[in-house]
Amino acid sequence: MTGEEFRQFWHAKPFRRFVVRLADGRTISAPLAWFPRLRRATPAERRRWRPIARGEGIHWPDLDEDISVEDILSGHPSGERQRSLKRLLDELTGKRGN
Repeated sequence: MTGEEFRQFWHAKPFRRFVVRLADGRTISAPLAWFPRLRRATPAERRRWRPIARGEGIHWPDLDEDISVEDILSGHPSGERQRSLKRLLDELTGKRGN
């Protein structure tokens, strides 16, 4: 871990990015395309998050998604396999009633 901690998170809707403000004041962002679970989530699912590992990562419980600040800083997109993503999407579709 880099020891980087975040203080805020938000979704920059017009740009299809999410933005993280770090404890030292820097602001970083990454395209939602890097994280298929976030990209395909509803706005309500994206808003429901919590810090993990003393602020070194973000967890979305509805999506079972964890993203570390280190991964964002390093430019590492999700390595999730399509099969896993499809399984999650099928589950979410059932919960959403679609």
